[in-house]
Amino acid sequence: MLRTCILTIAALGLLAAADTPAPAAPKPYPIDTCLVMGEKVGADAVTVVVEGQEFKVCCKGCIKTIQKDPKGYLAKLEAAVKEQEAKKAK
Repeated sequence: MLRTCILTIAALGLLAAADTPAPAAPKPYPIDTCLVMGEKVGADAVTVVVEGQEFKVCCKGCIKTIQKDPKGYLAKLEAAVKEQEAKKAK
């Protein structure tokens, strides 16, 4: 009886997990500079995902800075992307 109950609970847990959608892939980082320090980032950039957005920064210290104010850096990224698009349009 106990074994049947445990198996039933385990099966229900698996069914619930199967209904859970996979997390969405993070949005790629669209610019080539660290938003914290303003330096160009390249192949050696440090990557972090914050609120579904990928950030590429110059060092681990910048990750902590972004994590302290994620909404501020998301807004800063949005502004940087708009600025980059405006420069391309000229």
